[in-house]
Amino acid sequence: NTGSIYVGTGVATAGRAGALLFSVGSGTSGVGGSVHVNAGRSTVNTGGSISLMSGEGTATSSGSVTVRSLNAGVSGASGALVFSTGTSSNGNTGAIYVGSGVATGGRGGSVFFAVGTGDSGVGGSLYLNAGGTSATSKVGGSVYIRPGVGATATSGIYMYDGVGALRVTVASDTINIDSSGTIALTASSSIAITSSTTITLSATTSISFDSSTLLGISTASSTVSASAVTINKMSGQITSSSTTLAAGSSESFTLTNSQITSASSIVLANVLTPCTSGWVIATKSTVSAAGSVVITIYNAGTAACASTYVIGFLVLNSS
Repeated sequence: NTGSIYVGTGVATAGRAGALLFSVGSGTSGVGGSVHVNAGRSTVNTGGSISLMSGEGTATSSGSVTVRSLNAGVSGASGALVFSTGTSSNGNTGAIYVGSGVATGGRGGSVFFAVGTGDSGVGGSLYLNAGGTSATSKVGGSVYIRPGVGATATSGIYMYDGVGALRVTVASDTINIDSSGTIALTASSSIAITSSTTITLSATTSISFDSSTLLGISTASSTVSASAVTINKMSGQITSSSTTLAAGSSESFTLTNSQITSASSIVLANVLTPCTSGWVIATKSTVSAAGSVVITIYNAGTAACASTYVIGFLVLNSS
């Protein structure tokens, strides 16, 4: 090995140790002089490291480490700060870790990434970009944002707009998106919204499906027996048990349906397939309580029915 060089001040008793100052002088032409600190290169092993640490405070706080460029002069920009690992010819490049330490008897220190304000042009941007890959059948890197976990609950992720209004909240029990204007969800194929209990769509004026086809309303079919039928769906088809409803006569049957949630529910009923010879119409659908409706059918024709008929229904609940 070649010899080492040590530069340091001595240990102080009843006082503080002396400071070390490495400084380049000022000049009147050209760019300012540079300071280079390079660790050693190795041709057979890992290169040397550079460690920059503040002093320990055994009775109180440790010292700060400040890395910054100085202010610009009457024109130009302040100097950039570049934190980057080198390239790699066979393997991964080095990682970058930015974080505060573990606290005992206190909380972990906060980490702030902030863009300064300006008075000309648009504000500066903040980018978080994961790495890409050209490897076959491999995806690019992901971006993970994860809140801290507490003993009783998990905190959330909060996104504010430029004037400080909270717009997006992501917590373990709530996801909320708030906009003073429009929220648009667009997909090239499909969008799925799933809930284990209830999905509520609410608007001050109306909810529009535009010219789209509305699909997915639960449906089933069954046949009346002893003036009763059970279908626990929002819509369905009911086939009559009678085949001889007389002209000018009516008959009723009770539909038991768990989707009818209250006495204020509305059940729309209409004839899908009329009977032969007669002319049947649905005249009433009476909901007296949650869970059932009485549907009345009237033969307005001049002849009795000579076959069964099929009734369609749709349940509408106000709450």
